[in-house]
Amino acid sequence: MPSLQTVPGAQRAERADRIPEAEWEEHREIIKSLYLDHGMRLESLTAHMEKTFGFKASEQQYKIQFNRWNLRKNKRRLDQRAPSPDLEQPRLAHPTLRTNGYPAHGNAQLGGVNPINEGPMDIQNLPVSWNNGFNAIGGVQPSGLEAGFAPVVPYSNPYYYAPTYGAPQPPYYAQAQPPMNTTGFPAPQFNVQSGSQAAQEHFRLNHYVDGSGGASQMPTRQASCGSTTATKPSRQAIHQTVQCGSLRGAKLLLDADPECAHALDEENIGPAWIAAQGGYADILRLLITQKVKLNVPSHKNNRYAIHQAAQGGHTQVVKMLLQNGADHDPVDDGGVTPLWLAAQGGHHEIVEMLLKHNSPGKKADVETESHTGERRAIHQAAQEGHLKVVQLLLAEKAECDPVDQEGVTPLWSAAQNGSAEVVRELLKAGAKVNVTPYEHSRQPIHQAAQGGHLEVVKALVEHGRASLTPEEDTFDESEASPFLLACSSNNPELVNHFLDRGVDVNSKTRKGKGPLHCAAHSGHVKVGQLLIDRRCDVDSRESKGWTPLIIAAQDGHLPFVNLLIDNDANINSQENDGATALWIAAQQGHANIVGRLLKGGAKQLSTKESGRRPIHQAAQNGHLACVKLLLKHSPKEIDVAARDGFTALTLASQKDKPENLAVMRYLVNAGAKVI
Repeated sequence: MPSLQTVPGAQRAERADRIPEAEWEEHREIIKSLYLDHGMRLESLTAHMEKTFGFKASEQQYKIQFNRWNLRKNKRRLDQRAPSPDLEQPRLAHPTLRTNGYPAHGNAQLGGVNPINEGPMDIQNLPVSWNNGFNAIGGVQPSGLEAGFAPVVPYSNPYYYAPTYGAPQPPYYAQAQPPMNTTGFPAPQFNVQSGSQAAQEHFRLNHYVDGSGGASQMPTRQASCGSTTATKPSRQAIHQTVQCGSLRGAKLLLDADPECAHALDEENIGPAWIAAQGGYADILRLLITQKVKLNVPSHKNNRYAIHQAAQGGHTQVVKMLLQNGADHDPVDDGGVTPLWLAAQGGHHEIVEMLLKHNSPGKKADVETESHTGERRAIHQAAQEGHLKVVQLLLAEKAECDPVDQEGVTPLWSAAQNGSAEVVRELLKAGAKVNVTPYEHSRQPIHQAAQGGHLEVVKALVEHGRASLTPEEDTFDESEASPFLLACSSNNPELVNHFLDRGVDVNSKTRKGKGPLHCAAHSGHVKVGQLLIDRRCDVDSRESKGWTPLIIAAQDGHLPFVNLLIDNDANINSQENDGATALWIAAQQGHANIVGRLLKGGAKQLSTKESGRRPIHQAAQNGHLACVKLLLKHSPKEIDVAARDGFTALTLASQKDKPENLAVMRYLVNAGAKVI
């Protein structure tokens, strides 16, 4: 027999850790479904099966087994089943529901059934409140506006995009989504989107590119005397070579025909406009020798060459344009000037140049507002944390506290983004510390606290006299004080700052949500440890009975669960309908937390109204690993029925999904009653 070292790789993998054929057959249907029907890659399939079902095999072992099953992705499956008829609606179990604005996530809801209130839930299809002005960071979307501590303030953030000649374009005012974390609450940091100019794309010379953002198109062709010839494209060779930044190409074409320097495409864009956008100072200088016009706006949006150069931060180009008669303060169709764009980008040298440039009877207007959002240059600079630009604008007597169409000021934006130096500069200039958006009561200190921006909070309190103590807290519509918002951040030093200044460690909202609820939801162990060390109640219950442990279990924060258990939190605490941390963790499929809770003595209890137990939640949502743990701990749970008469097997059977089929197979093999 050859040694293990001489066995080919596939055989070595098979012999090193042989998997019984019975185990392969147990998982055969789900593997085939994921690999063929869902198109899952082998690498992902391997990881998914191990994580979800505890089935560990190497990619080589999968390949060997696929050969035995004659399984090929490119082979038509002959055993496709006909779709099963819909079950009669009255015999379907109602989907489990959530309570109290703590939406569970990641579980399938039964289709076609109207949910009724019978305890904590899996995700349901409620309207999502999307607002503009905040970065989308992915994750599950929260349902409705019930999520507790961090309402998204509807605040449009018009980060202005210039149209990049020859490249696909985003909207001028980029619309961003509110940040969402994966637990159904708005994320703890509301950073405003900081966009960047769209990257240029260079296209082939014989392609006409629609500057409005469409894809490149071939020039139209028409028949002539039986032959097909290309019509003259709007973009000429001079446009192409300038866009590529080719000084040699531009010289060659200008030597051949100097008039090409003045060629305009159908959007009224010429070579000088393109050179300014790209920052090609040498090419622009060459074009200026041909007496090109520098104040030619594009037809599409009335953008001038100097708009493009200012937004791109091309200092030398802006200087050259101004020296050769370019208008220094033109307004495009969006109400935006070169100064506005340079301020947004933090190009302080260009800002200073534009402010100092004094055309006869006209200075750059620091108070020009964009048509969309009514935002001024100082809004944009403060939002992006550009201290030097803010200082330049204030030195030119720019108003320090203008409000945009949502009632947002530069100070509010700077506080939200953690720009402590800008906050101090604005406060020194007289900015109001207690300003709020028109339809919401979020003050700058709320935004700073939620983002974990300690230095901003200090500046607001020390220089702006913002309130911190509970009796002075201004609660917004979520009833979250700056302190509670700070507890959602990952900054123990900030939380300590509040506590050292007299905030009660057990302060709550009118709905009973306390500091540990916030920290448990975010999963920040250091903040949780600090609160516990300062004698925060580990079993605090909000109005519907949710404790920090139940929240941490729902959101999958095992380290926080460990922290609470290690500090004597009641492991069997029940919310008002009777759901425990174990019940919620089983519903969510957090097998590691289910195991930890069982090890710590958690009981498998029923909810009051529906009689559902943890195994019902795990089975209905296809969480095989949780089902195994629960049955191993208490085998009698296998046939326990809820108030509606449904057992774990019945609930698992109501979804034709691979995960549910795996649970059904396991329960049947374990002796569950079929009828």
